[in-house]
Amino acid sequence: MKPDLFGSRVILRSIQMNDIDELFEIYSNIKTMEFASDPVFISKDTVKEMLESVIRLELSGESFEWAIADRTTNKVIGTCGIHIFSDCGQSCGVGCLLNSLYWQHGYMTEALSLLFFHSKSWGIKILFADIDEGNIRSQSLFKKLGFEDQNGQFQRTL
Repeated sequence: MKPDLFGSRVILRSIQMNDIDELFEIYSNIKTMEFASDPVFISKDTVKEMLESVIRLELSGESFEWAIADRTTNKVIGTCGIHIFSDCGQSCGVGCLLNSLYWQHGYMTEALSLLFFHSKSWGIKILFADIDEGNIRSQSLFKKLGFEDQNGQFQRTL
């Protein structure tokens, strides 16, 4: 079972069905979704389908996704997770999405730092992230977190 992870300003916790409104706020925002792999969500039903997929992938051990909640308000402001395990579970991909209203305030830096520390405790040694060429904000964030650009794929050894 994946634990809740506590930072000074954020909590990483399991995504719940009662998070649908806050997740829809994130996934329906054109600015937030500009570089996401999914299109902008047009209904809360799409969020419900996503949550059902998250549950299936976690049960199979293929992916683990956390809600990023503001510790003061408990509002879900983003998501982050690890997936695409390889090398006998020693390496995996990282994905994240943050409500654009919370950009440039250090929330994702804190959330990913918690995630990476926890990933190391699971025996993960290498993290990678595919970041679009035009997504300068995410590239800067991942470089700040110790990732190196390996021809368009960012990688970090824990």
